[in-house]
Amino acid sequence: MSKNIVALVGHNSNDILAVSSRKIMECLLIKELTCHVLDLRDPDFNKKLVPIINDGILFGWGAAGIGAGLNINQECFWDKFNIPFISVHADPPFANPQNHRVPARNVINGYYFKEGADFQRDWICAPQISAMLPVGIVPIAERDVIPWSKRPRRMVFVKSGIDPETLRARWSGWPVNLRRVIEESVDALTKENTGDIVPTALACLNAHGVNLDGRKDILCSMLHEIDNYVRAFRATAMVMAVRNLEADIFGDGWGHVSRLGGRARFWPSLNARALDSLYAETQYLVNANPNTGSGLHERVLCGFAAKCCVVSDENAFSRSNLSHLQSYHGVEWTDVDLADRFSELYSDVKNYDDIFQPALDYVNQNHDPTNFLSKMFELAELMSKGQNFRNYLF
Repeated sequence: MSKNIVALVGHNSNDILAVSSRKIMECLLIKELTCHVLDLRDPDFNKKLVPIINDGILFGWGAAGIGAGLNINQECFWDKFNIPFISVHADPPFANPQNHRVPARNVINGYYFKEGADFQRDWICAPQISAMLPVGIVPIAERDVIPWSKRPRRMVFVKSGIDPETLRARWSGWPVNLRRVIEESVDALTKENTGDIVPTALACLNAHGVNLDGRKDILCSMLHEIDNYVRAFRATAMVMAVRNLEADIFGDGWGHVSRLGGRARFWPSLNARALDSLYAETQYLVNANPNTGSGLHERVLCGFAAKCCVVSDENAFSRSNLSHLQSYHGVEWTDVDLADRFSELYSDVKNYDDIFQPALDYVNQNHDPTNFLSKMFELAELMSKGQNFRNYLF
């Protein structure tokens, strides 16, 4: 049996995907297997990959589909060497649709959120195996170094920002009927609680008598604009709600809020390697979810793993699964009294030192990184054995 597993990484904001991939691979404590993390930008990439190929690769994987399109002489690497590859997707397919429809037999799409899998099935229609994947959260070793009551950072939000009006200004170049659809969609969605944006956008298209079934590229571009705007608008609302508190905001692009003044401290973006330590010295970790109702941003789970209190916008999943956790504080980001809610939490004198075990148990039971790895093993086996059916495929 092949004994090597390869994770491919590349450029992304603050190295978050590369760092998380390495952390996941470090959890694979199976002696017969060897884990490799290779950077596609490394000038010695090919030199490092060749001996691993010769030794045998059980499967490869890449966060955000990085590496799925790896080619050798215009032939898919994974097909050429008959190696299963799992693309691990957290972002919606319309953000980068080509990563969800790779012309290769051995590439599998794995999704964290049901909305992504559904959109790919209904609109991108990739001729590939697709499956749901559990989010794996690696334990945070520093979580017990500083008791919650003595942690130096009261409230922290980690996210790069952008002024929603900057995004809106880009729509001036769109055809007038599609611009109206985008504008009406975001106006509706920014009044709604966190969830899937696609039904609202499609309903708006239908209301204007626009059918884009034949131009899925336009549909994806339009949804990408709507998605970016709603997420930027939501994140801005969260930062506006804490700007008059002594909160720490880590991330570039917040000039549109910082220039308004307030007590919040704005810091540059952090490399992902520093996040575990930051979480472990934080009392309240603030989160803004992506546009999903079927799951959570991994920052919520990392906050639980670091024994933080987590304050996040609610969605359907959090309402159903997190309400029993004392260390979780769900907010409705569209509420007019959002700033008052944050102020109440900030001023609360309650000591949370002894209430974190249920949240830790939740993460350990549902998001153990070995569950994520086990699912990838299953998919790789499915693909490997599926080659026996090659003669029956049209």
